[in-house]
Formats: sequence, C-alpha cells, structure tokens
Amino acid sequence: MSQWPPQPVAPRRRRKSLLVVAVIAAVLAIVLGGVLGLVTSEGDDAGPSGRGGDPPSTTTESEEPTEPEEPGFRDWLAPSEKLRVGKNPYVSPCQMLTIDDVEEIYGELQPETVVSEEFLDFSVADRSDLPTPYETSCSYTDQLTLHVQQYTYRKGLRDGGLATEAYSLGTDPADLKRKLRSYRAAVKGSDDELVRSFVENLTETARAYLAYQRAYDRDELADLDLDGLVLPVGYQAFEFNFFHDNVAFRLVDETGGEASSLAATSDDLVLQRLTEAAAAVQRIRDHLADPRLSQSPAPTILGDTDRIGRTLVLEPCAVLSPAVFRSITGRRTNQVARRYSLPIDPTSRGRPGEFSGYNNCERTGQQGGLRAGSPHTDMSVRVEIDYAPSKKEFRAALRGGDFLPLDRDDTRLRTRAEWAAEFRVAGFEDPYYAFIVGNYFVLVSITTLDSEGTVTGDIVQGQADRGAHVAAINTVLRSLEKHLERVESQ
Repeated sequence: MSQWPPQPVAPRRRRKSLLVVAVIAAVLAIVLGGVLGLVTSEGDDAGPSGRGGDPPSTTTESEEPTEPEEPGFRDWLAPSEKLRVGKNPYVSPCQMLTIDDVEEIYGELQPETVVSEEFLDFSVADRSDLPTPYETSCSYTDQLTLHVQQYTYRKGLRDGGLATEAYSLGTDPADLKRKLRSYRAAVKGSDDELVRSFVENLTETARAYLAYQRAYDRDELADLDLDGLVLPVGYQAFEFNFFHDNVAFRLVDETGGEASSLAATSDDLVLQRLTEAAAAVQRIRDHLADPRLSQSPAPTILGDTDRIGRTLVLEPCAVLSPAVFRSITGRRTNQVARRYSLPIDPTSRGRPGEFSGYNNCERTGQQGGLRAGSPHTDMSVRVEIDYAPSKKEFRAALRGGDFLPLDRDDTRLRTRAEWAAEFRVAGFEDPYYAFIVGNYFVLVSITTLDSEGTVTGDIVQGQADRGAHVAAINTVLRSLEKHLERVESQ
C-alpha cells in the first residue's frame, strides 16, 4: 500500500541534475517537467494549448481575494446517510478532535499546519468472520495524531482485549515504568482533578498490564473496565490507548519526544502534556456521547479563506468521488480514503517561482479475499491539485521548475485538457501524468498492488499504462469542471 501520510503524487520540481533528481526530486519535483513548453513555444504569452494567452484563471485578473467575515464553507464530503461499521456508528477521527478542539486544548496551530487523514465514506457490513478492524486516522502536522481502529462487530475488540491491543502497539515494560515514574512525579502537587484522575487511571491500568506480562495470566486484567481505562503505550513519551464500544483509540502527542527523554523533561512540562492529553481524551468521550456528531472528514478549508489569491480551493476527494473512482477502475472503493489538506493559511508554504500549495486524495478498491493471507489486488487512484494564485504566478511556477523544454523521454498527451503530458525522471521507473485547467496543475496516478497474501509475502506493485491514464485524465477533468462550477456558485 502507498505510504501515509501521503506524499505528493510527484515532486514539486524536476531539476536536470541526476543527483538532485534522485535526492530532492522524489519529494519536491517530477511532473511539472516540460509543461512550460505550453507557455513559451509561441512566446511568453502562449497558452498551454498553443492558442495564445496565459492559462486561464478561475476568476478575472481584476478580482481581489476575499475573506468572508464569518466563514461558513460548504462541507463537500458530508455523508448522504448515517454511516455504520457493523451495527455501530462510524467514528470519524477528525470529528473526534476538530481543529477548534485542538487549538482550545493545545494552543493555536501554526499557519503551515495541514491535516492528513484516513477516513471512511461508506458503511461496512457486520462481519464477525473479519477480525481485522478498519483503521482510520487524523493528524495535525507536528502536533498530534489520533488513530482509530473500528471493528465490524462488537466482540471484535473484546476478543483481543487489552493484552492484545497493548502488545500490538509495542509497549515496552521499561518504557511503561519510566512513564509512570515521570507522570506521578509531575502531578504530585497538582490540584487539577481531571489530570490527577487521568494519571491514577493509567497507573492502575499499567500496573495490571505489567502484572499480566509477568505471568500472561488474563485474570490480571479481568477487573478492568475496557471502556473506562487509559493505557500509556508505544515508545512516545505521551502516547495513550483507550476504548469505546467497538473502537480502539490511540492518541499520540508528537511534540513530547520519546519515552527515553522523560528523565530530562521538567515536571512542569510533563504536567502540561498530561493536562492536554487528559482534556483531549475527555473531549473525545464527550463527542462520542453526542448522537448528532458529524461523520464528515476534516473541512476542505482549515482557515478563513477559500482561495489562494484569485484561485478557488477545490476538494480533491469530491473531484475523485467514489463514482469517478469506479468509472476509472471498474471497482467500488471499499478501503479507507486518504486525504491531505492545504495549510491553515494556504499561502504560508508558497515561495516565488513555485506553486503555492497542494491537496490530494487517494481512493482504493480491493478485489479478492479480505481475510489475512488470502490473495487480493488493491487498485488505487490518487489525484493531486497544485495551486497558483494568478495566471502570472502560475507561469512563474512552471518556469521555476526547470521544466523547459520537454525531455525526449516525455510525451505530450491528447486529452480533453488544455494541456497534458507523461513525464519520466531519471532514477524512477514509472512515469507521471499531469494536466492543466485554469490555475490548477493536476496530477493523476493509477497503481495496482497484487498480493499473494501475508503468508508468502509475495507483493508486486505496478502502474497502469498510458492509455489508462489518458482515460483517467479525461474523467477527472470532467469531474473537476463540474466541481469547480459548484464551488463558484456556492
């Protein structure tokens, strides 16, 4: 499966130097190669389709960026019906800790903060023969991540129990003891009842788990209420596991370092981290008790503006909808979707001569056995949208990438788009595919993961051919145009 958090479909810049391509281009540059042929082949004002003029902007050049006084942007991914995993409501991780929750508990997030998430937008049938949970997540850059495992049947979590859950998270007894010493010392003088009870709870749970590890006697865990406990887990200093019905949660504070660093951390800072964790766990439990809680992913717009300069922000998972995915692959999407947002301030990461930012979406359809060890194939489609604030800066971003002229191994594609091409980069076997519409540079990738199962570990990953990508570009383009019309009219 592709890595997560998702990386760009293609790097942001394609330098001619092989060394730079191998080291930087894998993250920062690939596909834009050769695109500038479209803006310079007929002079500096030539457009991407050779008809003259700049690539069209989504709005007029004279239009000024607007920021609504009271932002109320549309939820493009709201489920049309109540989603369930088995007989239980689906739990959306980014609704368990919203951006408002995070800022209230942990403090104001940086303008560069993005959200990466894995989420479901379909219901899953009750499968008592399918012990593997659906795993989703919500991550706020360099701040915290909430992992969620949701079983399709209620006993799924209870069958494994605390012992299995803790073991699967790599809880080392030495780290656990180190955490308990540090946590208890930090709260010793605190009069905050919430954090004190939080540490008392996790201390009781951890001691029971340590007793279980000595004898592997499940009776050591028998008196614990799975729905009420918190267990420090993993190698991070502030990483906690807790449960509700058929759901296992893991909250990771990514600012606290590893457990081995706790001895050098002041009690005041440990207390602060524990206070935040206690508040976050309580907030999640409060949300779980709310029957009206949204099941949507994180918002498309994290900040207070829906455009970058003059260019409207689009929702990539609305462009790559389940229907579009099925049109491209012939399959239904039946795995978690993966999504990467623009920053809170969409302009915070842009630099002169580069695109201002990007967001993306990946969907996957699996065919074959769902049980561990059974052969299957996963077909994934990813769509990434790169943004420029205006026609002028769009051209500058293309120029800034050193993509002119097209290399001899690159191919201009015949599609419905203003301009599309297949790119190859030294050191990478698979080509990359992109097209232009307005001030958007759109990357499309189709890959298939064939597996003989976990028993043999025989896994082969391959990319679809040029013809499949040309058809996909046309399909994605139609969807993007329709979505853009809806965004403009909202």
